Amino acid sequence: MLRLTIACTLGLILVSVTACDDAGDPPAPHDSGGGAAPAAQLAAQPSLAPTPSPTPPPKSEPAPQTQPEPARPAELEAFTQTVPICLVEFEMLPVPGGEGVEPFYLAKTELSWDAFAVWAFCEDIDRDESLSGPKKNIEKIKLRNKKLRPSAPYDDIFRGYGREDRAALGMSRLSVELYCKWLSEKTGKKYRLPTKAEWLHAYRLNHGDPDAKPDQATLDAIGWHEGNSDYEPQQPATATAGKLGHHDMLGNLSEWVTDTGDDRLVLGGHFLTPPEEMKGTHAIVEDETWNENYPNEPKSIWWFVDAEWVGARLVCEPGAAKSE
Repeated sequence: MLRLTIACTLGLILVSVTACDDAGDPPAPHDSGGGAAPAAQLAAQPSLAPTPSPTPPPKSEPAPQTQPEPARPAELEAFTQTVPICLVEFEMLPVPGGEGVEPFYLAKTELSWDAFAVWAFCEDIDRDESLSGPKKNIEKIKLRNKKLRPSAPYDDIFRGYGREDRAALGMSRLSVELYCKWLSEKTGKKYRLPTKAEWLHAYRLNHGDPDAKPDQATLDAIGWHEGNSDYEPQQPATATAGKLGHHDMLGNLSEWVTDTGDDRLVLGGHFLTPPEEMKGTHAIVEDETWNENYPNEPKSIWWFVDAEWVGARLVCEPGAAKSE
């Protein structure tokens, strides 16, 4: 008969099978030279229980990566623009951003006849040596018929004030915008008129609150108005410049701005504005009185007979702008 014996020694379960006699008693152990009983031998053996693994050290958190700061735009530097063909130069000064306005370049002075006439009067066509005399005239007619160049002005467009070293005046916003497009194509830069927000921002950095009238001494120094202009526009940059170096933002000529909704308007007052009305926010909205005395119909879309105090100042967008 077989007897099943289960022994548990130090966590080790042993199963042994021994032969039994018919009475169920196990046979007497055989002495093989005084050896220990099997249970005792097993007890003397070292434990076979698995040794617990050492606890691994806690994993260190990876050091946070420092994000590089975004690159700051390079500080704008003033530059001089040369107008192609006529080689007239004008300065562009940087205006820092702020008040929702990005940095931009603004011309130091109002647009001059010397810079404007090369386009407005088709003088670039006259100087084109690749065209013969008759072909030059044909090219001028084509450009004017396509409304890419102004028609010839009625009467004396300079109003007796002269052309050389004088600010261009009496031209429509359309004229200046098409001039900016031409200048951009010729220079590879982006020229345009300032928005109203840009113009007021630049005024504020130059002269302070645009809605505040300067004291009389300051006004007489920085702007040409009815009280000090002798009733005619003055040469650019003859009045005292503002803090950023811009001249004539107040007075001399009222300047075109954009982003004005349905109205077309100029800002800053002019040489015929009464001194008590002079401030940066002085605005005049274009209306039919600006060309009331224009002799032909339809009225010119390029020039104003009765608004000789209208002028312009150019903006150049940063990016392609660089020193000549």
